[in-house]
Amino acid sequence: EATGITPADRRAEITKAYKSADNAKAFMAALEERGYYLARGDRRDYVVVDRYGNAHSLPRQIEGANTKDVRKKLASLDPAQLPSVAQARATIAARERAERERHQAKIEQAATEIRQRLKERQASRRAELDKEWQAIKIRQASERLALHAAQKAANDATAFTRAAQAPTGLMAFLQRVSGIGAIRAYYARRQDLSRGQRQTEENAALQRRHGNEDLAMACRRRLFPLMP
Repeated sequence: EATGITPADRRAEITKAYKSADNAKAFMAALEERGYYLARGDRRDYVVVDRYGNAHSLPRQIEGANTKDVRKKLASLDPAQLPSVAQARATIAARERAERERHQAKIEQAATEIRQRLKERQASRRAELDKEWQAIKIRQASERLALHAAQKAANDATAFTRAAQAPTGLMAFLQRVSGIGAIRAYYARRQDLSRGQRQTEENAALQRRHGNEDLAMACRRRLFPLMP
């Protein structure tokens, strides 16, 4: 429950390390590869300490071998030269801490690389949006100029037609006396008002469309801000 490793699994790993080693030194190396460390027990010659700091009698962890067999295989190893359980636990803690630091460093390095790639991708997308934004502003300016030019041409054409059709001399006098001139002026004002209202609506419609385009582009640009 504390380590996530059953006693049977622990004995199987230590037994495998014991049987694969030809001598004491090789056995210690095989143990460490599996996360176990050989230590000097208080009342027993040899104990094995797992990576969680729990000490276990070595002979009891080896299937098919007794204390005599273990001592014989490890005869070249002086128990007095082995670390105590406390020392083994300190070594394990230091190695676990170093492993966590290495793992954290790898995570931070990977995160830094991901952030850099994301920053480059964001910058590329933002550059594309900026280019598109500039093209939109140029098009909008062209559309405004074109509309204003068309409206001015219509106004000028109307003024030119009226000037060309304006009566002179006797005809102008007769229209003024008869009231026809007033009627013509009335309809001219109505025509100017209608044309002016239409042009105002055209300007408002163009402004609304440009405003919607600006809003849509602003939303898209906020999705790809340049990361700090």
